Amino acid sequence: MWKYYLLRWLFRQRLPRLGIHPSPASILKKANRIISLSSGYQRFLEEEDIAYPLSSYKDFLSLPVLEKERLVRIGEMAFVLPGYKNHPIPLSLIPSSGAGGLFSFGVLARRELDYAELQQDLLLDLFFDVVRIPTLIINTLSMGIFLTSSLCSVINTSVREDTAIEVARRFGKHFGQIILIGDNTFVKNLLEMGFREALEGADLKLIIGEEPFPESFRLYLERTFGIKEVFSSFGMAELGLNVCFETPFTVQVRREIIRREENFGYGFYPMVFQYSPQLFFMEELGSRLAISTLFDTAMPLLRYGGEEIVRLMSYEEAVARYGIEDKLLRWPLCLLWGKPRYLEVGGESLSVEEVKDLLYSAEGLPHRCTGAFKMKRGLDGIEIFFQLKTDTIKGDLSLYARTLADTIRLKKRIKANIHFVPFKDYPQWDYERKLRYLE
Repeated sequence: MWKYYLLRWLFRQRLPRLGIHPSPASILKKANRIISLSSGYQRFLEEEDIAYPLSSYKDFLSLPVLEKERLVRIGEMAFVLPGYKNHPIPLSLIPSSGAGGLFSFGVLARRELDYAELQQDLLLDLFFDVVRIPTLIINTLSMGIFLTSSLCSVINTSVREDTAIEVARRFGKHFGQIILIGDNTFVKNLLEMGFREALEGADLKLIIGEEPFPESFRLYLERTFGIKEVFSSFGMAELGLNVCFETPFTVQVRREIIRREENFGYGFYPMVFQYSPQLFFMEELGSRLAISTLFDTAMPLLRYGGEEIVRLMSYEEAVARYGIEDKLLRWPLCLLWGKPRYLEVGGESLSVEEVKDLLYSAEGLPHRCTGAFKMKRGLDGIEIFFQLKTDTIKGDLSLYARTLADTIRLKKRIKANIHFVPFKDYPQWDYERKLRYLE
């Protein structure tokens, strides 16, 4: 165990450096090296009639964004560097969710997985002290997302509620803390099924992935189940599953943003993450996010993305703006609204994230619903259908329906018709795929 205390010390010594932006010259050098080795990127530039190597940092900033459709059309293996294609170097493929109807894959070498595990463990230790506290990770992310750890005990249950609860019941009391990782809807329903009680008092921490959630969701988990540490992260299969992440500092910043009602004109509040600019070069291109990988990887990508709405902010700007300081990381911030998901009616728009916030802000309603809902345009407004849980009797929910509709009308000037649908009558879905909220 002494080597992990040494690694912990070395990692914490490097934290300030990991928060410093690399120089333009080093980014240009890295980009030209990637282009020189990646046949996929060379083809992409040739299709765009762009000469390479790049002669200046300005040339790099002028490169077109590599979007998911182009990556898939050219083929991920074309972007894998030659040295990683030689047998017997094993490769691991990480699937995207395919939620938009198009699958893409990340490609990692074995040594990258080892490095990712080490980085994951050191970050877990930074926030949860896992070197000192015996920790069990219960990973309930859908199949294809498999976690390992050198510091924590791990079980990968996928989206099996019965398995996760049985693990909690039989093993939870033997560990100092439990870290439950999963999709927000799955974790919510798992907790409501008795997961927390099955732990018999063991300390529980949550790491939520897959999609954004409103702050009202975190507050619901805190108030209902007494869980004080609920964090999220953001990643892409093609770049890595932990590109940026929440910290105690970013949660404070987000709550201050909400207190000030500062949504930057998007109608709802962003997730707030921190990231290392030594690992990922992030750009805000007309409010859309583009990411370049700066570390050694089998499939490095330059200026990849283009869908997520974002605002980047330096640590110094965040401190000056919100008056909050970070005791752990002085890394830059990524304010992320995610991909645009909304319906427009009569020049006004209502987003999926706003409806989530309404659901989790309505006292007494969240535990009656699964968290799944659908929005579609109606004859005179927007129809919203919430799925009730199997053990919920529909009863008289008209007060909730009126309250939600009135709130939407007052805040958004949109007529909304609210429907509560019995579990069995709602369109079938499962936790293996992201929820589709819009019709």
